Amino acid sequence: MDNETQLILNFDLKELARFENFIIDDNQTLINDLQNESQFCIYFYGTSGSGKTHLLHSLCHEYTRFSKSTTYIPLADYQSLSPKIFVGLENMNLVCIDDIQMIAGIEQWEIELFHLYNRVRDNNGRIIVSSAISLKSLPINLADLRSRFSWGPVYQIKALSDSNKCLALQQHASSRGLELTDEICEYLLSRYSRDIGSLFEMLDALDKAALVAKRKITIPFVRKILVDE
Repeated sequence: MDNETQLILNFDLKELARFENFIIDDNQTLINDLQNESQFCIYFYGTSGSGKTHLLHSLCHEYTRFSKSTTYIPLADYQSLSPKIFVGLENMNLVCIDDIQMIAGIEQWEIELFHLYNRVRDNNGRIIVSSAISLKSLPINLADLRSRFSWGPVYQIKALSDSNKCLALQQHASSRGLELTDEICEYLLSRYSRDIGSLFEMLDALDKAALVAKRKITIPFVRKILVDE
């Protein structure tokens, strides 16, 4: 792998992303397969904020903990990258690719990804792919690439229940040294975006605002911040 590619691959992982702090809900089978090294390729999909990136980062952290090589490729900003980013990744124990839907239908990206899949398989590595849409709906033009992904398990991340969204928010708050009551969680769910990613971002914004104002996070304080938003 050349120096240019190595620099490109310095994508940050969320330090706090771990399987232990992912609210599993109805996703236990997916978690089991992600942690099962005999599963060579997994394709899983879900809406924004469903936890796709969290799971990929968690898996990378787990591999790193056991001194295994990993790489994480976020394709949300694929326009700033080159399809050649996939060259040499077959030497990794684990390749995680996020938001594959972004490059579906783009010939050179599909060709390079197809070749990467084959090389990773030949090297006994793993390739884990996330998407915002199902494999059936993914607008891939290269039929052989679609068939490769269909060989392994395909999962949809199940949405969290409201009670588990509250639990996820409280765990996230605790990791930042905050205490978040059930009442505040319910208030946020009833008056703000309900996807967990947006809720985490709002909680981070509340934390920063509370530090600046030297205030506790209360419902009146949350109400004021939401109005200002």
